Amino acid sequence: MYFIIENNKLVRSQTLPENVPAVILTTYIPERTPANDFNIASSVFDETFTRNSFRYESCEGFDLLCLRLVNIEHFSKTVAPVYIFFKKNRLIIYAVKTDEAEARLERISKRDCNVVSLGEVMYHLLTDQISGDLKHLEGYESGFTALEEEIFSDGDKGGYTKKFIAIRKNLRRIKLYYEQFLNILGDVEANENELYDRHSLKQFKILTSKIERLYSKVMSLMDYVSEIRSAYQAEVDLELNKTMKVLTVMSAIVLPLTLIAGWYGMNLNMPEFGWRYGYVFVIVLGICVVAVTVYVFKRHKWF
Repeated sequence: MYFIIENNKLVRSQTLPENVPAVILTTYIPERTPANDFNIASSVFDETFTRNSFRYESCEGFDLLCLRLVNIEHFSKTVAPVYIFFKKNRLIIYAVKTDEAEARLERISKRDCNVVSLGEVMYHLLTDQISGDLKHLEGYESGFTALEEEIFSDGDKGGYTKKFIAIRKNLRRIKLYYEQFLNILGDVEANENELYDRHSLKQFKILTSKIERLYSKVMSLMDYVSEIRSAYQAEVDLELNKTMKVLTVMSAIVLPLTLIAGWYGMNLNMPEFGWRYGYVFVIVLGICVVAVTVYVFKRHKWF
């Protein structure tokens, strides 16, 4: 499948003309090295398909990009990576399934902007990689606000720790993804093989600024989650302190009664045993101890 640059537009072509900037879209089978039909250095080509990490490498005479054609909303390591070799006048894309890559190239061909070089095609491919990311991150922020309201309106404070762990795990994954993306753009802007024209490099600088803003958004979301978690933990600790306070007050009230019961439960011939009102006295003493203890606690506002 071929796309060529013709009259400042990316158009589909049935043939591959010589000396015309073209995009070549071809398939490969996972865990198998495809045929090297485009004169790429075999030492690099054979190793390329054994690594699926998100990366950009400048080799002698060409650049290599490996990425997955998914956005952060549907990011999954189970999606097979796409390998892009950028040579002079050739952008060669290897994909297990070419549907998404073809759809992106079709969208580029239908845009009103001029496409005068393969560097601009690469720019549009990477720009599509972050389309919808801002909206997705704003959805995270709205979800955090709803979660915060839910936490402090819910009488049962349990079950939120796992939610915080899952949220932070997702945000760390997105953070790492943007860090890798920024590293790739840094390598692109270095332009070691001089494959990008000045206009393309200017566009990549704009893309870098967009991703830096997205990265800052992720960092602010991580701070927001940390604040919610701290507030949640403080609320849990407060509830625990209230429970411990009630138990402490009950212990303080019961302890004198336990002392009295232990005292008069001793198997000794105590003088009170022969007193006519001894039993009533112990009852009244117990009531007085409880009343005095409650009064002291209330006066000092201990409960």
